Amino acid sequence: MTSRQARRAAERRARKLEKKNAALDAQAARHDEAALLSEPKIQENEPAERAARKLEKKNAAVDTQSVGAPSEATGQSMPETTPTTISPARLEANRANAHLSTGPKSEEGKAASRKNALKTALTGRTVLLPTDDAERYEAHLAEYDKIYKPVGELELEIVQKLADTWWRLDRIPGLEEALYVKGCNEFADQVVELDPRARLTMLRMHTYVAYERQFRNLQLQEQRLFRLLDKLKAELKTLQKEREEAERDALARAAMLYTAAKKDGKRFNPEDHGFEFSTADIEAFLHGRRARQLTEQAAMNG
Repeated sequence: MTSRQARRAAERRARKLEKKNAALDAQAARHDEAALLSEPKIQENEPAERAARKLEKKNAAVDTQSVGAPSEATGQSMPETTPTTISPARLEANRANAHLSTGPKSEEGKAASRKNALKTALTGRTVLLPTDDAERYEAHLAEYDKIYKPVGELELEIVQKLADTWWRLDRIPGLEEALYVKGCNEFADQVVELDPRARLTMLRMHTYVAYERQFRNLQLQEQRLFRLLDKLKAELKTLQKEREEAERDALARAAMLYTAAKKDGKRFNPEDHGFEFSTADIEAFLHGRRARQLTEQAAMNG
């Protein structure tokens, strides 16, 4: 593209932008006129004013988004336009809109809102429902601690999440079966004249059609939870591998210091050197290393 063609392209874009801004100004003027006629009267408060100022900044950002932006075709900056300022009437209307969706007001409404996530406990922070067996849940956690043997707060947290995720997954088949029981009771009259062999099939079909959205949601939750399980297992595996490697390195350093102290007839205390394991751990490490060396030598000689 020649410089002349680039200049003409920039001019065309400038004219289009000017027309667009003019249309936006006309639309804003009509909106302002309507707002002035309606004159919404509300009691201003601090949250509403904050919401209005936030919307005002957003409108200003939209108006000035293309100011000085370079053209993709020419690499030249577009001509600057004057940002549109928000009128008092629009600001008043924005403040009124800020009051339209502020959530439940009463204590009963807030309590109901908090309990919305407890219907299935497949999402959110709540894992144990009031109807769940607390003793079985504690045994479930103990089994995961026994399997993964977490060390440190981070590993404990991941193992807790693993156990909770599987606890949620284990709830899904029961929820699906509950939907089918509900549907069988609801549509029993529609299949009463059918052959007994086809009755159950038709009941399950009617139930799935009526509660398809709920069944699909359970399937999506199941897929999400399985992905989360894989992610947590990989994270725990990496974390434990790094910890074990660090422990081996620390044991190797401690064994070297312990051997030198023993050779010189000196007393060796691991805690004096910042180690968290005991002398018995060091001796077991040395014994294991010596056993491995003997095994390797025997393999080479054999």
